[in-house]
Amino acid sequence: MIISDELKKRIRNAEVLGKVCTAKEAASFIKPDMTLGVSGFGLSGYTKVVAKELAARAEAGERLNLTVYSGASTGDDFDGVLTRAGALSCRMPYQSNKDLRNAINEGKIKYVDLPISNMAKWVRSNYLNHIDVALVEAAAIDENGNIIPTFSVGASDTYVACADKVIVELNTKIPACVEGIHDIYIPEPAPYTKPINILKPNDRIGTPYIPCSPSKIVAVVESDIPDRGIIAGEIDAETKKISENLVSFLKNEVKEGRLCNPLPPLQAGVGAVSDAVIKGLLPCFGICRENRLYICGRPGHVH
Repeated sequence: MIISDELKKRIRNAEVLGKVCTAKEAASFIKPDMTLGVSGFGLSGYTKVVAKELAARAEAGERLNLTVYSGASTGDDFDGVLTRAGALSCRMPYQSNKDLRNAINEGKIKYVDLPISNMAKWVRSNYLNHIDVALVEAAAIDENGNIIPTFSVGASDTYVACADKVIVELNTKIPACVEGIHDIYIPEPAPYTKPINILKPNDRIGTPYIPCSPSKIVAVVESDIPDRGIIAGEIDAETKKISENLVSFLKNEVKEGRLCNPLPPLQAGVGAVSDAVIKGLLPCFGICRENRLYICGRPGHVH
């Protein structure tokens, strides 16, 4: 097959470059009743083209009965198409697709609502199925065959490490400059686990790639499909009031000396309330050079 110039630039290992193939050829490595470990977290960095070929096989009558583990949610290009085709038998630990959710509630697909922080640990400890194939999205493959993820990592590093085979969807839609932003680190297994020595945002303890031997990669497929995330809806009066109350509380805590300025790290959740709170924080807080929120000196000023 013809390999694009962009793909040649992004695959810097000759052995892996020789494994570029079509999505249909890549999907042929996935057999019925297998367990897949797939990339994706928060509707970002999930694979998109091989799933379509698997769905076509299921729609043609093949009983795939796939068990799928992810880092968190994936997009409709993966969870949706496989669910509608009847290709899944089990899915965990987290999902947000409407069709998949309905199939789970109807008892058509087994589901375990496992805390996502436990997923990689349970796979590494052999509490769950062995990973037959890891299916991960990448922005590049380095000189040694290591995988440069796109916009999420999730449990991809564990799936690649534990899988028998790895299929890479190399997404040329993702800017190549994403390389270098990741910090991949797998803790030692219990009871040898050590504290994760991260004290500030720019600390680095791992690698900017997912370690992978070129021999483990069996197929590379080119993709140019962007992530299809959820577009935040309009903030209604109720969520806006929640946001205003929280921002007022934080500002007062700083004023009274009970919170420091810059603020300590804040973690946002998922959903309409979280979106409203973040939007409410932006006009009242600035970003200092340590990437922490601080209250602007001029009241009411948009920093």
